[in-house]
Amino acid sequence: MKKIIFLDVDGVLNGRPHFLEYWWWHLTKDIKKKLWPYLPTGGINNMEFRYARRLEQLVRRTGAFIVISSTWRHTYPRPRQWGPLLELAGAPMAAHRVVGITGSLGAFHTFEPVRGNEIELWLQDHGCYQKDDVKYIILDDDSDMTEEQKESHFVHVKGSMGLRRKHVKEAVGLLGKREKDLLRSWQPEVIARKAIFVEGDTYEVTDL
Repeated sequence: MKKIIFLDVDGVLNGRPHFLEYWWWHLTKDIKKKLWPYLPTGGINNMEFRYARRLEQLVRRTGAFIVISSTWRHTYPRPRQWGPLLELAGAPMAAHRVVGITGSLGAFHTFEPVRGNEIELWLQDHGCYQKDDVKYIILDDDSDMTEEQKESHFVHVKGSMGLRRKHVKEAVGLLGKREKDLLRSWQPEVIARKAIFVEGDTYEVTDL
């Protein structure tokens, strides 16, 4: 059984209060005092330690692999770039479990929801779509997923709060607890495909 976590970063591995740092020095002392409990607890590159540790717990409990679906993939487009980021943020095991990055349908597709279709396309391209031996979840603060994903694969994280213990518990319930062999490495096999635009913005994917 292969288990996959499709991971968003903003709103999952950080909370929106993180962005208070950018205008912190313009606030009054009274406002700073009120906001202080909500500020980030450390981390790197806008990943907060407390949320990275919860991702680490999720990976350790389920043995899942990680595919990056966040817009951060445009800045870090290769799986190997995510190892140092996650390890320094506080998730050393998760750092070694990143096996892929979802593609981008860009502004030319006509399908909604956007991210849900990008995830579905990744599953198809790597031979994981609707397979009995594959389980996956989506950790995201946005809700642009397909209806099927929302019903049985989606763990909706509140962007202002980040990844909570209840989300970890929900994700473990969907993926199941770790089996010993699930800590072995896995490199998904890529099915050669090409994207074709026909009749304006209609998007089709065919096998090569």
